[in-house]
Amino acid sequence: MFHVHGWVEILKTTDGDEGPRELEAVVDHVRGIAEELGLADRVDIVGVGGSYILRLTLVQNRERGDLDRCQELVEDLAVTAPGSYGVIYVRDDDRSGDMQRLVVRRGHAMLVADDVLSPLVPTIEDP
Repeated sequence: MFHVHGWVEILKTTDGDEGPRELEAVVDHVRGIAEELGLADRVDIVGVGGSYILRLTLVQNRERGDLDRCQELVEDLAVTAPGSYGVIYVRDDDRSGDMQRLVVRRGHAMLVADDVLSPLVPTIEDP
């Protein structure tokens, strides 16, 4: 199985000095990129209390280039709105099966090995 689950809070700047219109423009941009990448049905952007949270969820039998498209989306978001931050967990059982994290902070998105939920056996699954 291939799983992607996570969230990113969308912030235009690192100092929080942005107006609602600026933030809404970023949200519209991200929705457009998700549509272009064929991820619109896997991305949900929720507005709560003046904040916007991108939620990304995929669960499917195999990885079919979706990780690259997810990374492209999140990297675009990080550059467009460098105050954004969050974490997206990735698990691909066809590879190692261990978790990776796509970490977003200060204008960068990087895929790193996970040390919280991995190794899956015995951390969350029995041997």
